[in-house]
Amino acid sequence: MKTSGKIQCLLALAALAAVPVAANAATTELLQLQVNGGTPITINDNGTGDINNAIGTITIASGTASGGVSFGGNNISTRGPTTQLNDNTISITNTGNASADVTILLSDYNFAPAGSVGSPPSLTNLLAGTYYPDSSTGSASASVTSYVDPNNAQITLSNYSSFTNTGASSVSTLPDGTFNGTSTSVNYTLGSGDFSLAQVATLVVPVGAQLNLSATTSTNVSTIPSPEPASFALLGAAALPLLLRRRKGTLA
Repeated sequence: MKTSGKIQCLLALAALAAVPVAANAATTELLQLQVNGGTPITINDNGTGDINNAIGTITIASGTASGGVSFGGNNISTRGPTTQLNDNTISITNTGNASADVTILLSDYNFAPAGSVGSPPSLTNLLAGTYYPDSSTGSASASVTSYVDPNNAQITLSNYSSFTNTGASSVSTLPDGTFNGTSTSVNYTLGSGDFSLAQVATLVVPVGAQLNLSATTSTNVSTIPSPEPASFALLGAAALPLLLRRRKGTLA
């Protein structure tokens, strides 16, 4: 390669290191919110409707609503020694004129096993939250079920029922204030690669009521953490001076 060509190559590498990586470059978390069986609101990590730039956290934008039901709160996907999905106090408020059947799916995929793997691998499911009724009549209920696919399919509202699940953690009639379901679990067999997880909550929310859901899906399989996209740019920038020093003798 001629000297000018080598210089052009190095300039191209420098430009590449300076280009910011897209914020959603490694995002796979999905949240779907459905009211009375209608078309779900679909929010992808770092997509429309998510106001949190952190990978693995979907924070629902203010004003997110469907069928007289409004939503808010955080939904978290965690990788590492602790691998779990968590509807971290997602709030559901019924401002409509009739009781609402609400379904919430939180899912993620490309969980890569690393380090210790429980024997056997197991999936645990837990429901908790708080409930604040209005003076209107009608009872509320809550149920959550967790799902796993060792073949790493993206789990959505249209296909979740076909995957291995824990069975439901349910409270058939919610008391005023705090409620807790009984933990449920299931063993499963890992495949040769990554796997996917999901949790599906089904709720009945009377008129004027607010329900704050804290549902947790966890597995005893450690997974590789996802680096922030900016990390890749930083790695590229850090490596560039080494490349320049390595090439310096050749260009001289």
